[in-house]
Amino acid sequence: MVLQTLINSGYAGLQCAVMALGFGLVHRTSRFMHFAHGAIFTVAAYSFLLVTNSLHLGVWTATGVALCSALAVALSLEGAVYRPLRRANASSLMLLLASFGAYALIQGGIAIAFGDEARSLSGRGVEVGRLVLGARVTTVQVIVMVSCLVSIGGVLGLLSLAGVGRQMRALAADPELALIAGIRVDVLHVFAISLATLLAVVAGVAATFDVDLVPTMGFKVVLAAVTAAIIGRRSEHWGPVAGGLVLGTLQSTVGALGFSRWQDTVVFCVLICWMLIRPEPAVVLLGGR
Repeated sequence: MVLQTLINSGYAGLQCAVMALGFGLVHRTSRFMHFAHGAIFTVAAYSFLLVTNSLHLGVWTATGVALCSALAVALSLEGAVYRPLRRANASSLMLLLASFGAYALIQGGIAIAFGDEARSLSGRGVEVGRLVLGARVTTVQVIVMVSCLVSIGGVLGLLSLAGVGRQMRALAADPELALIAGIRVDVLHVFAISLATLLAVVAGVAATFDVDLVPTMGFKVVLAAVTAAIIGRRSEHWGPVAGGLVLGTLQSTVGALGFSRWQDTVVFCVLICWMLIRPEPAVVLLGGR
């Protein structure tokens, strides 16, 4: 029972951590809450579903299409919405509102294109899984957890070792000083949102193997990412990852206790309680600092 809960916690926590890391990347460099991150996740999931169900192409081709679709949406947002607002010295709140509006627009477009009813991956059945030390582990769980670990490790390694990581930290610390120092700020913003989109694609593709897709699915996902980012605010990049793992563990534990209906409610409860106990991280996120 304990091992099964740990496996389920890792499975849910890593998916949340992937989204939280991407959300945190954009926030640290652009200093606003990239709420449309949830919509990009949904675009990736539906693109993957469309290619596999309608075109009957392979997983790798569908993943490539999902990545291209998500990047097209994310880079369009960066070029047409976020960059002009930053150049007009828009506040973090204005950028947040613009991101929220973009989320609503993309969600509405998906609902028009695919309908509001739940859709699932063709041929997705209930996999019993293999018995390992008394716990059952499915192939999908293993692939998803490995993919999430590789994605998180790759992004964190890139930010820790590469020169672009130092430039992003400089931009996060002081945008004006980074610009004076000759750092190509616009390029870094594009790089950050591209990395975040890559992580959203990993989570979105994983979701198609796990749950039925609905146009509104991105909301609870990005809310969990925001909560994880608030929990792990003190650490630069590891914090959102740790927050995602904690949140996933809590949700899995609630499900293991027989209260699976309340798994999403846990996110709201944690968010509210954390803001009441430690309001500073939420103020920082909203204020863009």
